[in-house]
Amino acid sequence: MTESEKLRRELKFIEDSYKSGIITQEEYEAARQRVEEKLTALPKEEKKPEPQPKVEEYYGPKEPEQKKEEVKEKVMETYGKKFTLPKKHLYLGFAALILLVIIIMFSMNVELPAEEEFIPACSADLNCQRSGFTGQCLNPGTEQAECVFEESIPVAVTVITAEDCVLCDTQRMKNTLTQIYPGARFTTIDESEALSLINEFDIEVLPAFVVDNDVQGTKRFDSTKTMFIEGIDFYYVKPTASGSSYFYKNSKDSEKVELFWNPSSLVSQKALENIQELALTKDFDLTIRYVVDEGSDEILRQICLRRDDMLLPYLNCMKDNDKEACFDNSISVRNCIEDEAEDLLEADLERADEFAINTVPVFIFNNQYKKGGSLSVDILDEVYCSINEC
Repeated sequence: MTESEKLRRELKFIEDSYKSGIITQEEYEAARQRVEEKLTALPKEEKKPEPQPKVEEYYGPKEPEQKKEEVKEKVMETYGKKFTLPKKHLYLGFAALILLVIIIMFSMNVELPAEEEFIPACSADLNCQRSGFTGQCLNPGTEQAECVFEESIPVAVTVITAEDCVLCDTQRMKNTLTQIYPGARFTTIDESEALSLINEFDIEVLPAFVVDNDVQGTKRFDSTKTMFIEGIDFYYVKPTASGSSYFYKNSKDSEKVELFWNPSSLVSQKALENIQELALTKDFDLTIRYVVDEGSDEILRQICLRRDDMLLPYLNCMKDNDKEACFDNSISVRNCIEDEAEDLLEADLERADEFAINTVPVFIFNNQYKKGGSLSVDILDEVYCSINEC
């Protein structure tokens, strides 16, 4: 893995941590700036100039000395015929050739290495990592920046999962918690063994991560406590921070897919395109739900078209035509916009809250499994077939 790839992976981790509420905005901005500065400072691949053919000067045989009264000429022979060329023409030719070589050399675009930029040793505490130790960044972002370490406080973490969860990923959050709290120690149990914790925190989505009160004594607790729901003796990691995906208490609704999207988002548009492509080969019920800040006239119109099963034809029409060519202003749509559309939009937003959706696009499979992002058709196919018969 190249240094550029490592830095981009670190930047993605920092962004995920901020979106999940694990780090503060101040820590995020400092860490993001540090990584972007490193990326900028990486030397560009230098292009070596193509070698130029070596120009060899011609050194002919020395001419015999001639008398002053004789005209000095260079006699050259070629195929038995003789002709004469004044010496000064030879000198002018050599000078022109040398000048041409100099012009070529200076016209070549030789890229000079970029000047080295100052990169601090650390810009935030999360930059200081060592197994079994908690790092602190002193004088962050300055020339005096340095990481200091002290042995980590052990922190017990209980991971609650379910045997029938085919999409439960616990390793990603384990890695995140270990980076924040290097003393984290994990114990995994089934939901049937965790009834008291499930009841205390009203846990509805798995995997769940419950942290012992010892976490309060760690150096990073104050800056990361917003990711927790506080209990009597434990702290429960919020589902929005853990990325938990299995709503195990929901009744299974097979062969059903919901896409939560914002039509003004290019990522959401790609998600809709991909799920429609999957629908060409799989038979499932697709529902498009809206997560927007406000219901514009166009959004309300689309919601009403969805009610009448006309949304997808309308959206697909607008890919190749202007909106006026696809516009539907029927009495049914107008009445819906006036009487029902806002309530239908509010129902979409409440549905998004049920699945702790705060960014889009997000897919919900079978009323139980949550997967976020503009997933490729291949990934959508893999997820769908892992929980349905294909």
